[in-house]
Amino acid sequence: GVSDDPTRYVTGTPAINAIAKHLAATPGVAFYAKHHVTAAGAGRLEFQEQPPVDGFDAIVVTCPAPQVSASVGQTHPELAAKAQAVTMRPTWAAMLAWESDQADFGLAHLRRGPIERLIRAGDGAWAVHLTHDFSEQFLEARPEEIAAEAARHVAAVLGMTQPPAQRVAHRWRYVTTPTPPGKPCLSEENGRFVVAGDWLLGDGVESAWRSGTAGATRVAEALS
Repeated sequence: GVSDDPTRYVTGTPAINAIAKHLAATPGVAFYAKHHVTAAGAGRLEFQEQPPVDGFDAIVVTCPAPQVSASVGQTHPELAAKAQAVTMRPTWAAMLAWESDQADFGLAHLRRGPIERLIRAGDGAWAVHLTHDFSEQFLEARPEEIAAEAARHVAAVLGMTQPPAQRVAHRWRYVTTPTPPGKPCLSEENGRFVVAGDWLLGDGVESAWRSGTAGATRVAEALS
């Protein structure tokens, strides 16, 4: 179960995507990975890689704003225009692993050098989010270069004298919205076509949860 303790963090295991994999395995769910949606609306999805699929009672689009505008522009130009007006900033993230560490904290918003946020992921394991300014400056850098830079700064914070045994970096091209629209979701087709995402309210999993819940409620009302 989930603890009521507000300091407790819940994540998928053995990896964060385990939650999505579990939901995708639900009977009746069709999962299409790495498919480029070129148009969506009126109960129909069109793909670049395969023939269209239709017959849906409702469609919910939850990708970042720039991808929303590219996917729904043909069928929902007003929604696409609203998404296109939103600016999103990137974040480089890195996972670093030492054998162990002596740090006495699990989460820190540091803003020290390029470090924005440092999150414990296990004994000796840390996730680090780098600042938006740094991420924009080095947006097209190689992941191994970013991982090395992150490791150097995190080692200084933790007082580690040796480099991590493992380090890997990942670029989130669309992460935060400096000026979000402020609506938890957008909809057309009498609630049967919904756009949701953290970018509508700001950033972070909290905004994503609120937006997703609002979108699901809108669809449920439309189908009831």
